[in-house]
Amino acid sequence: MVKIAIVGRPNVGKSTLFNRLAGRKLALVDDRPGVTRDRRFGAGRLGDLDLELIDTAGFEDIDDESLEARMRRQTELALDEADLALFVFDAREGVTPLDTTFAEILRRRGKPVILVANKAEGRAMFDRELHRLGINNPPIPELLSELKLPSTDALHEALGLGEVSPAQMAGAIQRIVHSRETRPEHSARPKSPAADRGPELEVQGIGDLLSTYARCCKPVPPEAIVGYITVGRGVSIHAQSCANLGRLSIKSPARVLAVSWGKLASHEFPVDIEVQAFDRRGLVRDVSAALADDKISILGMNTVTDKRDNVAHMRIQISITGLPQLSQVLARIAQLANVISARRKK
Repeated sequence: MVKIAIVGRPNVGKSTLFNRLAGRKLALVDDRPGVTRDRRFGAGRLGDLDLELIDTAGFEDIDDESLEARMRRQTELALDEADLALFVFDAREGVTPLDTTFAEILRRRGKPVILVANKAEGRAMFDRELHRLGINNPPIPELLSELKLPSTDALHEALGLGEVSPAQMAGAIQRIVHSRETRPEHSARPKSPAADRGPELEVQGIGDLLSTYARCCKPVPPEAIVGYITVGRGVSIHAQSCANLGRLSIKSPARVLAVSWGKLASHEFPVDIEVQAFDRRGLVRDVSAALADDKISILGMNTVTDKRDNVAHMRIQISITGLPQLSQVLARIAQLANVISARRKK
């Protein structure tokens, strides 16, 4: 059995790592520094290796009779007892002066040390999922409330540990943004078969209008949307972040309308996705199967392989019910062999 001390300055995720290695929640986890004040012991297993774990208080560079000094002595006792130390630091903040001081103490003690860069993967997953879904301004405070998490740090940790999945995050964002929608005075009702194929939405301050999705951005609920009055084609519905809409609104601001999503119960929405992968036999078949497994219809597909680097560029138009389904299928495709990236094309 290997005895491991988990050490580092306050609030770098030592107790979260302790709980993870122990396989159950033995240590209290909180965003406030100083919650862990004494050594805490637990048993764990990594592969076929049995572990005796020691969770420690955050290291402070203080040597008096204060609480922080007593916490430091508890950490030093843990180091004396352990066979090796896991030195945890916050990868987002980098190496701080206190980390450097603690590293010197570890070197003088001569114990084997494994450096653990914590709180990095969850943030990367968060940013990657927003990029993959094409979300520019996520509703962070409401998202934390919806997922019952105290802070963005806690969200990043939950993503990194698998306690919250990217699809769950996408679903929470969809519920939040849709709940923000207020019902305006007037609503657009289709007047022709062509209008039936357009989005069911509500147009503020205007009567019955034909409406269609803008081909340039293909908005998906619950993204913020804006209407633009075209010549002969009714109202074209754009994502608020659409670059084409930005140019049009500068040129003809009077044509811009405030719109919101209407009833979305059974609607599907077209969206373009882009997949890059090292080309191989069966690639198109496997991507198509991943979409079929999630019961997603393929509206169109185009694949071009660059012979210089053997990378296949696939552009696929699919029909989805919303962001959670999009998140799920992009994650499924990203796990296929040889796939470099899978994201929404905007």
